[in-house]
Amino acid sequence: MVAAIPCFRCHQSHVERIVKSTCRTLLIGSCHSPYLRSLAKAIEPHGFAVDLVDPYEGWHQVAGSSERCYYAKREGKLSKFDQAKELGKFLADKEYDVCNVHYNSVTYGLVAGAIRKAAKKRLVVSIWGGDMYPGWLVRHFQCRLLNRADAITINNPQMVDELVRLFWLDRSKIEVAFMPLEILTLIETEIESVNAKEKAKASLGWREDEMVVLCGTNAWPEQAHLKMLDSIEKSWAEHKVLQQNVLYVFPLTYEGSSDYIEQVETRVKESKLNAVVLRDYLSNDELVQLRIATDVMLLLQNRDMFSAALQEALFAGSEVISGQWLPYQFLDAEVEGLHLVPSIDDAGDKLAEVVESFPSRKIAKRAALKQFGGLIESGETWAGILSGGV
Repeated sequence: MVAAIPCFRCHQSHVERIVKSTCRTLLIGSCHSPYLRSLAKAIEPHGFAVDLVDPYEGWHQVAGSSERCYYAKREGKLSKFDQAKELGKFLADKEYDVCNVHYNSVTYGLVAGAIRKAAKKRLVVSIWGGDMYPGWLVRHFQCRLLNRADAITINNPQMVDELVRLFWLDRSKIEVAFMPLEILTLIETEIESVNAKEKAKASLGWREDEMVVLCGTNAWPEQAHLKMLDSIEKSWAEHKVLQQNVLYVFPLTYEGSSDYIEQVETRVKESKLNAVVLRDYLSNDELVQLRIATDVMLLLQNRDMFSAALQEALFAGSEVISGQWLPYQFLDAEVEGLHLVPSIDDAGDKLAEVVESFPSRKIAKRAALKQFGGLIESGETWAGILSGGV
């Protein structure tokens, strides 16, 4: 049974109960991700003073400051045990009203007691997706933190039952909350300008009359780039519409090993496709232009929770081809432009169909999509969950 999609208004009563004094909050996770900073920005108007700590690199940042203060001595990459040891030392004399852990890794399980002690009123653990299917030993450490949590968030209503089954959780602790995506606001501002798509393509050095097909979202091997290429090439030979004025873009800008990136890039160069490979990390501005410039996105990774790239692409008006094996079915009634295929082998033919009928829609249903990632809408939901009536 699929859980109902939450409306942010459901948490309005929680938001209204937030104490008028500042709620001191610590977000714990990888701050390379833009999502933690978006979350901080989204909840600050509701009375939260947000500190950030990145145990992977050993630094923290206090509310209202842009300065990173390193608490861990760094000689190369910190091991999980060193991450945990240094995080435990950092938290030893800290007190927060709320601690919110993002991506439940072994590191946090090793210092679950210290995290719980630092959270004087409320501990919230946020599951991201990649942390749902560990081996039994990792799961043991994950449960050490989950069992101490006051609430557990997940960003896909279809995955609630699975989360309960995997970790033997109390269902009443689980809340569905979509991560705030600041980039949606940036896309909305840019896309309203005249000839926004043509300008975006030109800014990236691409021809304005070419249809842009984005193949994946990063260099993570789970994106199945090589299988995707096989499917596109097979259909490319059979459908002329895929050969004319189509630019295939492979964004390998983060994640993935250098060996894997080289393998994909070599394979792309050997193909007959009119294609480019992006390797340099994209700034927020460049990512906005990429989203607006994209006409069709292929998202065919092996597993996922709820892709931010999917939300951004649909919000920008792109058609998205994805897999029926991914838990996106709850979006069917909410958005247009999402095409689900039964296997990667079918992606090329679906692409030909979409390209031939393009543009099948001109205006994205942005209001519907904002309930999943808008700063205001998501911010109110998160404020209610993190406060819990504190």
